[in-house]
Amino acid sequence: MSETMRVMKHNRYGSPEVLHPEQVLKPVPNDDQILIKIHYTTVSSGDVRLRSFEVGNILFKFFGRLYFGITGPRNGVLGTEIAGIVEQVGVNVDKFQVGDQVFGFPGEKQGGNAEYICMDQNGQVLHLPQGLSMRESVVLPFGWTTAVYFLRDLIDLKEGQKILINGASGSVGTASVQYAKLLGAEVYAVCSGANRELVTSLGADHVIDYVWEDYTECGVIFDAIFDTVGKITFNECQDLLKPDGVYTNAVMELGDIYSMIKCKLFGGKQIVSGVVNENVQDLIMIREFAENGQATPVIDQVYEFDDIVQAHAYVDTGRKKGNVILVVDHNH
Repeated sequence: MSETMRVMKHNRYGSPEVLHPEQVLKPVPNDDQILIKIHYTTVSSGDVRLRSFEVGNILFKFFGRLYFGITGPRNGVLGTEIAGIVEQVGVNVDKFQVGDQVFGFPGEKQGGNAEYICMDQNGQVLHLPQGLSMRESVVLPFGWTTAVYFLRDLIDLKEGQKILINGASGSVGTASVQYAKLLGAEVYAVCSGANRELVTSLGADHVIDYVWEDYTECGVIFDAIFDTVGKITFNECQDLLKPDGVYTNAVMELGDIYSMIKCKLFGGKQIVSGVVNENVQDLIMIREFAENGQATPVIDQVYEFDDIVQAHAYVDTGRKKGNVILVVDHNH
């Protein structure tokens, strides 16, 4: 008889309450895969967007549903980050052994909100960073992979440049502050005053408390502006950019797309956007950062697997600091 496993699934888009447990067939690794018993997974801003499809502009909703499912999700098991223990290996696997502790980034394939997952040995799965636990490692892939893509690949941030990072205390924000400092930039972090100490400890040179301060009146002209949470548009902040400055937004709005076309046609300030390039080379680099103490995991709340609805509701508030973890299995 085939074995089963427990997953947290949603069959339709909506509020956190659409999530529910289901028993499904336990996956079996092919010759090049490893079977991982998941101990930790996360709830990210990307997860809540894919669950609800209420975040983002009409283009995100339209093309997103074409890709992920028009009336309901094709997959239904969210979760882009995992950490766990290798339980079984395929016959061709030579990079991992049963019992290895690993962390991984299923990414857009999702599937991390489950008791087990199969991943290709050459995919985005690695042994834990030395000195870090599974709980610490699980929060690295989503935020850091996004930060690397936007700051290195899109903005091409250089040493000595000034960057404004909006939403600096979230998962992508905390990773972006740290990575921008590794690149040698001067970082202006926008967040609530309650998170000032956090982002300063991560390397932010200046903190703008959006509750009491208007970032547009900071008196600084920036080489780059990165809005990690989709709250500011190019039109709102373009006067803060140098003539050849770059703006990007993790949740691009329609107005920004129009402005992007205009900037492409007439030159000057740039708007850049794209889809994160998921690859194992970047994950290896991020692991090295963590081992060298240059990538600090930021953990806000930890929930039991059965409390996934509450975890999603908390992330929906937009007030999380860093990352939210789900504990799938305590036995390790």
